[in-house]
Amino acid sequence: MFNEGKIAYRFITRGTEKLQQYLEQRQFDAVICTHVISALFMTEVRRKSLANIPSFFVATDYTCSPMVANSNLDLYFVPSTNLIEEFVQCGVPADRIIASGIPVRKIFLTKTLREVAKNQLHIPSKSKHLLVMCGSMGCGPMRKLVAALDKKLYFNTTITVICGTNNRLYKFFSKKYQGNDRVRIMSYTSNVSLLMDSADLFLTKPGGLSVTEARAKMLPMVFINAVAGCEDHNLRYFVANGMAASGESVRCVTELCAEILNCDEKRALMSQKMRMACPRNATEQIYRSVDQYAQISWERSFDEVNQL
Repeated sequence: MFNEGKIAYRFITRGTEKLQQYLEQRQFDAVICTHVISALFMTEVRRKSLANIPSFFVATDYTCSPMVANSNLDLYFVPSTNLIEEFVQCGVPADRIIASGIPVRKIFLTKTLREVAKNQLHIPSKSKHLLVMCGSMGCGPMRKLVAALDKKLYFNTTITVICGTNNRLYKFFSKKYQGNDRVRIMSYTSNVSLLMDSADLFLTKPGGLSVTEARAKMLPMVFINAVAGCEDHNLRYFVANGMAASGESVRCVTELCAEILNCDEKRALMSQKMRMACPRNATEQIYRSVDQYAQISWERSFDEVNQL
């Protein structure tokens, strides 16, 4: 699977000696990689010395990321059965692939009734709630987008904007929308789960983890295509499978939000598609598979030692 002669592989895996020493000193039983760089590091470490340490890759985007097939690990956990063929075509052996889904924190696997969540967040119960969050740094044309949403969604809609760590954006919005009860501005928050439970629609960029959290909540989404790369694949996957919508411009995105918020049937259909499309408890599936594989590996190593 890996090609030692490739320039990119050789460059990326330089300095694996420190990782090797770290693993040897602490005697880990298994390694789980959630990024392709760490998967390539582990491939090189196993090639050089720790050949028997069970190692696994968990994809956190809805595509086979570049160079995943240059790794050589024991199992590859992918987001959906619909993506198995893509990973196979990229060079990952089919017998090492498990369609587990992408793991999220346990809190996202539970759901507070929307009316209860709105009440806890002091959002009018009869108001439609649009949650806007574009990454931890507030990516994309947020200023234009929120201004357009405020103008378009003028009737019976509450807009919550999460600015994350973008303090400049938070200060700008706080000043501009001061006294506007319909537009709620927040900085960084650890209360995303409850906010999702209270929302009727989620406007976001298609980052792998955030869209998986929303999918676990069966929360309809509209995407802003703010960051190129793997997020393009996430966007296409969710839109193609009827779980989200996306537009190329601020105007188009704004109109989509208005249209979907005003149509209970469309939101219900998106939620239904989410329920059907992906495995639900990825964490449990990954844990059980890793535990089973590692146990077999340890027993095999023990038998080999006894035969010496």
